Amino acid sequence: MAYEPRPGYNSLGQREFTLQPSPLRNVNAVNANVPGGYRDYTSPSTACTGAITVAVSWFVIRVGHTVTIEFPYITDTLNTTALAYFRFGAVLPEAFRPRGTFYFPVTIIDNGVFQAQAGVLLVSAVGIMDVYKLTNGSANFTAATEAGIPATSVSWVAF
Repeated sequence: MAYEPRPGYNSLGQREFTLQPSPLRNVNAVNANVPGGYRDYTSPSTACTGAITVAVSWFVIRVGHTVTIEFPYITDTLNTTALAYFRFGAVLPEAFRPRGTFYFPVTIIDNGVFQAQAGVLLVSAVGIMDVYKLTNGSANFTAATEAGIPATSVSWVAF
């Protein structure tokens, strides 16, 4: 009688893995060779809400427990109502979210110029991402002028 290995094992009794090519920029793309895995995702181009309403697409990558999100240069002319923040239209997928809300200082563009004082990017545990003109949220972007952020990336450790 010929030896027949169990399904998923080779003739030496070693476990066999079949790696399938996965599409890039897909939240389900996982690399088994990286401890904790590898995933990346490109958001759909979705309109922001709040101070600016331009459609934005951003990119996030997770290698092991390190998550990095990259935003392009984002500007738009505000509507006539001055508001303190804008919210990205697409929500961060669950595989990339922090356990709590993280706060990152970011360069702010308001009234068409870079501001000397940093604003803040909030990334929440439910995937909502907001940008405030000031770190304490106490000032509004100037109405009817250009506002946003330059190309920015932030990283954190997620478990």
